[in-house]
Amino acid sequence: MSENGYEPLLSTDETDALLQAMRAGAASSTSAKDVELGSTDQRLRLCLGKADEVARDWAAEVRKILRRMLGVSALVREATTDIVPYSVSQQSVPPGAAVCTLRTGEGATCFLVMGPGLTSFVLNRRMGGGVTQQTSGASQGEDVRDFLSALDRRIVKPFCEEVLTMFTHLWGREEIQLSIVEILARPIDMPRLGQFEPLLRMALNISLNPESQEELSILLSGNAIRAPKPEEKSSEPVVDSGDKSRMVARLSFAELEMIAVLGKAQSTVRNVLSLSVGDVLRLNEAPNTPLQIFVEGQKKMIGVPVVSHGNIAVEVTHVLKGVL
Repeated sequence: MSENGYEPLLSTDETDALLQAMRAGAASSTSAKDVELGSTDQRLRLCLGKADEVARDWAAEVRKILRRMLGVSALVREATTDIVPYSVSQQSVPPGAAVCTLRTGEGATCFLVMGPGLTSFVLNRRMGGGVTQQTSGASQGEDVRDFLSALDRRIVKPFCEEVLTMFTHLWGREEIQLSIVEILARPIDMPRLGQFEPLLRMALNISLNPESQEELSILLSGNAIRAPKPEEKSSEPVVDSGDKSRMVARLSFAELEMIAVLGKAQSTVRNVLSLSVGDVLRLNEAPNTPLQIFVEGQKKMIGVPVVSHGNIAVEVTHVLKGVL
């Protein structure tokens, strides 16, 4: 009997025998190190950090494009960048969305997806409609098209090209080149790719009015992103080890500013001026979202909020590779 009064499921001898059998089985099986991960999936994971930065700048530029091409001021925020299988991405595209099939110079297939409400709004504005167009498909189903005609696709294409051109510019034309092959009439016409092919999904949440929120996303395959070039060893001048040690010793005590960002929020001047004691300011992060830690304005680490000796603190859970 154990101290808490419960009988263990296995005796000591039985536990030792089970552990030996597990070790023997592990030794005879294929080592995990021998299993090579797909290079495209690994390439996408290496680009997650860059994708977050591009998405933030892309959101700001799409806001400008909406104002310039459609004459509307919209709230545009970047969503969490993630890697998802193609089947999941395909099934999540709602009817009425504009799906642009993209092609890289190397022949890789990618996608630009514009939500049905945003698609309907773009068509309405490009055809001279007023600003009262509703974009909530749930409440104004008649405004959302289930099928895009050839004319609809021609009208919406310039907006999609402008959005894509800005994305390519932000990512870097020397690293990725995308062009629109066609705009599909229906999302179900998306080509049949590998069911589990990983895609880098970068999405923007666009609010054209307080009652609606539409999504604009780009899905990149691993073959669309060029593998990072190996770092070339620079011919740095030889520094005396003594001088180097003294330099490091002096810099070690230099003070740096560290900021842990709990979350961000966007609001209007009127709402900010109306804030008073007791009001709740809603941030765009979930309660379990890790905090971003910035050092001198550069994101360096990821952490979680804790309490240390009665003070609010941040426990570092991840140091971004190559930045420290």
